[in-house]
Parts: sequence; C-alpha cells; structure tokens
Amino acid sequence: MSEGPEAARVANRDDAGRISELAGELLASLLDTRGGAPVAATIAALGGADDLEARLALENGGGIVVGTYDGLIVGFAVIDFPQGASPTGAASVLALYVEPELRRVGVGEALLEEVTRLARTRGATSLDVPALPGDSSMKSFLEAMGLRARLLIMSRSLGS
Repeated sequence: MSEGPEAARVANRDDAGRISELAGELLASLLDTRGGAPVAATIAALGGADDLEARLALENGGGIVVGTYDGLIVGFAVIDFPQGASPTGAASVLALYVEPELRRVGVGEALLEEVTRLARTRGATSLDVPALPGDSSMKSFLEAMGLRARLLIMSRSLGS
C-alpha cells in the first residue's frame, strides 16, 4: 500500500466510544439490507461494554482494528481468531465497516491488511470475510484484495 493519509492499527480502549458510534452506523445500514438481519444481530451482540472491552484487550480470542484517515477513526473491523484445534485455522471478520464518504480512498485496504497481519500473528492460516447477498461493491472489494468465495450459506428463519 502506498503512503498516504489512510492507515489502520489495532484498536485500544481510548477508541471504544468511536467504535461504538461506527457500529451504530453499521447496524443502521443493515436494517434494510437483504441478509442484513443476522449480521445485525451478531454486531449488536458485539456492542456490549464487556465484550467491547474484552476485544479491545485481545481477550477471548477476538480483536478490533480501526481504520483512520488523516488520523481520525473512520472505520473498524472485528475479528475472531482460531481457538485451540480449529479445523480450518481461519480467523473470521465479524464486521468490516468504513464510513460511506471515505470508501474508495484506501481505508478498507489498510483495514484488511492490518486484519491479515494480526490474524497471522495470532496463528490463523486463512481469513474469512462475509459479504451480504447483492452487495456487489463489497464482493468486488474483497476479490480485489485477494479473497475468493469458498462457501455460500443459505438460510431460512424457523421462527413463527
């Protein structure tokens, strides 16, 4: 990646408030998105103070990376790392978000590069990143970053 105003780093406790704000923006954006409800539920579960603090401390196998532009936090990624004898050795990105007005300027690339670096240091042998059905811009971004689809999960609600 070329030198520029975009960057990414492992989040720290001072970033918690801004990460919560961005998580709220991500949740709002998922409400009317096809396939967004299950992802929103996962992200909402991440929003609790205890979980956020644990992830910021890299406890319980998880971590958070923030993406910055001119030093301001404008995006984040939440990662789960393989635990013990993980059959796939995959780190999983549970959430990846960049403010819409700062997309296509390198922040997403910086985030994913830092996520990859962090995953390698935590022993992951592969990286899984979700893309919602019909989100062609996310799919194109991930493919440009070297990711390929390996599994499509179909789902149906069993609720009443």
